[in-house]
Amino acid sequence: MTIFNQLINIPLLSRIRRNHGLEHATLHILARLHPGKRLAGHSDFNGFWITGDLNLQEIDQAVQE
Repeated sequence: MTIFNQLINIPLLSRIRRNHGLEHATLHILARLHPGKRLAGHSDFNGFWITGDLNLQEIDQAVQE
């Protein structure tokens, strides 16, 4: 097993990667629903955050999708 494979299988890093993927997927859905709207995200081991001029219900629906 390569050092890269060993690193990505560390539980903490795996959790960050998962959250980052969810962040990107959520941003993709929101960008499709709100073209031209400025959005950003940040992820770490605790979860992810979306910033932009949206209400929580819109973000929650995109996360669930």
